[in-house]
Amino acid sequence: MLHILQVGNYMVEPGSGVAKKTHALVRAFRSQGQQVMVHAVVDENQSHFGEAHGDIHLYSCQRAERANAVRQLIQSHVGPGDAILFRYPWASAEMLEVVRTFGHQIVFEHNTDEEAEALLLQREHLERMPFRLSWSYLHYWFRTQILRRTVESTIGPRMLQAVSGGVCMTEELAERERFRYSNYITKAIANGCALGEHKSDFFLPINDSFRAVMLIGAPAPWHGLDRVFKGLQSFAHTNVAIRLDVIGVSDAGQMTFPAGVEVRFLGRLDDNAIEALLPEYHIGIGTLALHRKRMQEACPLKVRQCMAAGLPMVLGYRDTDISPMGSLSPFVLQVAPDDAPLDWRSIIQFYEHLLASTHTRENMLREVKNVMSVESKAEAIAAFMKSLGLSF
Repeated sequence: MLHILQVGNYMVEPGSGVAKKTHALVRAFRSQGQQVMVHAVVDENQSHFGEAHGDIHLYSCQRAERANAVRQLIQSHVGPGDAILFRYPWASAEMLEVVRTFGHQIVFEHNTDEEAEALLLQREHLERMPFRLSWSYLHYWFRTQILRRTVESTIGPRMLQAVSGGVCMTEELAERERFRYSNYITKAIANGCALGEHKSDFFLPINDSFRAVMLIGAPAPWHGLDRVFKGLQSFAHTNVAIRLDVIGVSDAGQMTFPAGVEVRFLGRLDDNAIEALLPEYHIGIGTLALHRKRMQEACPLKVRQCMAAGLPMVLGYRDTDISPMGSLSPFVLQVAPDDAPLDWRSIIQFYEHLLASTHTRENMLREVKNVMSVESKAEAIAAFMKSLGLSF
């Protein structure tokens, strides 16, 4: 049996891309004859310990007890011949002991550069702390700003050493993980998506309003919202008004935009609400500042959700599944991975050229299915785990 294991509230958050991906992956594995069980260790206010949540078994605990909860659920549910696909948790001394015990059955799933993200978050935490002439503060400052040291950078490589291998969402991440531990066996397999029902085979005409959407799981500097807003604040177009909906963020502070520009913060929405809204938009805005955590390549779930709904995308990074001359490239506007304001005039021109071309939404969805289907990703994950000697 294959056990999919996650630590965090991904499976119980409204509109969670991770939950959507996990459910789709489970369906794909089962359609291929695999037995699958999913476990999620969540915060104590999210569920009762061991409660079934659809296909997901939830284990609720305090954050300090997460490693112990992982140990208990593996001991209770995972047989000696089973395999575990474990979404990489933050490194800790307690989690290290768990993976050392069960590592021969574990393959990690890596979705980000953990060391870079941990350092970025630690620096943000340091900036929020009031300055103090104390040993603890100065030591924390020196450790963060000069040594660039985090728990992830010290314990993380030992966690990689303890397991069988790692599925990485990009080639870049696979290279980073091997740099952390040179003997780590990795395989780059990008996130997949499942296609739903679509009302139209053609892209929406602009008329007098251009509607864009940005899906965000949680506010973070690498999304590049500041680039989006700065571009809108300097936008001037006499014929077309712009409406941007930001889903996943409730507010971004006081901002003013010129006439003809409307920005709406819709907050967290469940998956059904998001799927109902997506057909209303002309284009989706993906991650724009991945360089802020020292990354150039990614395969975000939110981008795949938009593309599976037939939306062309604006991306500020290199997507693992989208090569410059590949079948999906006509439907993606690549912008520079920097901090410059987003040029909305060029975005509208890109969409107008797409409308004038022979490319249709039907063509795009066909290529999305060919390149990004969750079924092909499930086959690749199963083949990699079996190549490591794990049978399920």
